[in-house]
Amino acid sequence: YQRRVRGKKKLMGTVASLAISLNDVVTNPDHPLSFEKLVVAPYDKRNKTSQRKKHPQIKPEIFEQNPDEVFEAFDSTISKNSLFEIVRKDSKERIIEFVATTPWMKFKDDVIVQISPFEDGSVANVRSVSRVGLNDLGTNARRILQLFVDVRKIISCLLYTSPSPRDRQ
Repeated sequence: YQRRVRGKKKLMGTVASLAISLNDVVTNPDHPLSFEKLVVAPYDKRNKTSQRKKHPQIKPEIFEQNPDEVFEAFDSTISKNSLFEIVRKDSKERIIEFVATTPWMKFKDDVIVQISPFEDGSVANVRSVSRVGLNDLGTNARRILQLFVDVRKIISCLLYTSPSPRDRQ
């Protein structure tokens, strides 16, 4: 009987964690990005606590490279992904808005990326919002993290393949 009770408590804890409704994930909940081209509801500040509890790893990504280089890496990453469709790209403001389609169910999610100068490099902020449902089951958080991984791969390839200053002369 003791085990059952513990098992039920554990199960209830799992159900409760899934019950945290979160379908709008941002890297900076204090200053969420706003969409211009895509029609998306304003960020609900009540999501901040839920997101920090459920996805503590989601935060702005800092890069050593200058903002233009990082913007180009994001643009390349997003452009090459067949599940992403760019709807707005502003290289002056370093903003990209795109629609991401989930592979299996073909749900459409809206995403915005902005690259800003930060210290000697740059910082990337991202917001990913599901169009359908109250809970994305972690899809938006995974998308943001994977986007950062993919951009870092492109940047490392560029660093590895770019000629040294001596070779350019």
